[in-house]
Amino acid sequence: MLSRRLVRIKALQSVYGFRQSEDQSPDFLLSLYQQNIDNLQKAYYHGIQFIKALEYFLLSEIDIETSKYFPEQERIRKFRLLSNNSLIPILDASTDLEKQVKRLSITWDDEGETIHRFIKELEEKSFVQDYLVFDQPSFKVSQKFLIQLIEFAFGKSKEIAEAMENAVITWQDDKRVVLRAMVATLKDLEKEGDVLSLYRFEEHAKTEVSFGQKLALKAIKHEAELLEVLQSHIKNWEVDRIAQTDQIVILLAACEFLYFEDIPVKVTINEYLEIAKVYSTPQSSSFINGVLDSLKSQFSKEGKLDKNEKGLREK
Repeated sequence: MLSRRLVRIKALQSVYGFRQSEDQSPDFLLSLYQQNIDNLQKAYYHGIQFIKALEYFLLSEIDIETSKYFPEQERIRKFRLLSNNSLIPILDASTDLEKQVKRLSITWDDEGETIHRFIKELEEKSFVQDYLVFDQPSFKVSQKFLIQLIEFAFGKSKEIAEAMENAVITWQDDKRVVLRAMVATLKDLEKEGDVLSLYRFEEHAKTEVSFGQKLALKAIKHEAELLEVLQSHIKNWEVDRIAQTDQIVILLAACEFLYFEDIPVKVTINEYLEIAKVYSTPQSSSFINGVLDSLKSQFSKEGKLDKNEKGLREK
């Protein structure tokens, strides 16, 4: 569920923040990394809670409409979008979700206008029209619709994207993996009365989370020696003049070359070139590619690329 590319990005962000701080202890670096993982988890809880917030908003709209002297039955029908959905009671019954939402002070209470505009986005969607045909949708129909709903909300809606960016600073990095985790959570439910099993990244992706921790720690531990090696590969240029992000990308890649024997060199290079395309300048990718290729050749000649059988695969 948690990709290594995202973990590499988390490590990069943590090392970047570490470099800007007066606290240069490994514990502080790990705290920065943990904050990044916590943001991922917070975004997930925020997303699951959105379903409940949407249902509450829709019920409020029904109350307002029914209180009118001439209520519009068609509007009431549309606002009953989640009223008969079989999964909503399961979310409402989750004390675990309630506990996490309270602990992290997660709320959609100030996003009434956002939710109102989101409902406007939904109105003409075919999957919504198809679902409204059912007065009493089955569990499977309810499940399919709720998954389609969150896929639209967190994958395509501009309104929800803006709200999530305001709530979780790392949303743009995290949204794909968070959406997959939310979908997996809903797919795990099989029948009415099931207990909601919340996804926890540190428990379900221990290997990936641990990899990011080790990577960030290796980068700061070997930074001085690796920057010295880097200097020998850039002619007529000082390391200090290289953009911070580019330096860290090269540092992390070099650490993978030397200290992570199960990761193929080609995979490392490809991953960091893709990261550089998003997080650095347009020219950085070409520069980083040249430097990493040069470092690979040097480490290989010196016998430092001590890869195991898995790390030797060039797939």
